[in-house]
Amino acid sequence: MSKPVIVIALMIGAVITFREDIGVVLERAAGMSTSPDMAVRSASTAERTVILYATPTCGYCKKARRFFEENGIAYSERNVNASMAASKEMRALGGGGVPTILIDGEQVIHGWNERALRESLL
Repeated sequence: MSKPVIVIALMIGAVITFREDIGVVLERAAGMSTSPDMAVRSASTAERTVILYATPTCGYCKKARRFFEENGIAYSERNVNASMAASKEMRALGGGGVPTILIDGEQVIHGWNERALRESLL
């Protein structure tokens, strides 16, 4: 690849990442989703930051969503199939699959683990 092509590809990647980051901020401020690959569900006003890296068809992701909703836990969801940035974030957290759950930017839970979620969030 020539240098101009690489530079353009990097610039496009930066714009996409910036757009997704701004989208998350806007979603949190508005309490709603502004993009199809990230949805914010506000089931409560808890001060915790919970991010669910998931796919629409994952059965264990569905269990995680249900757990959050039933327990009034606000979370944001990042679809790793629809967003390359979300997929990269998940891999950077050591996630090899979904669900991967990030709590308060520090704790990571890999896979469906209701006990770990209860210990961390309830």
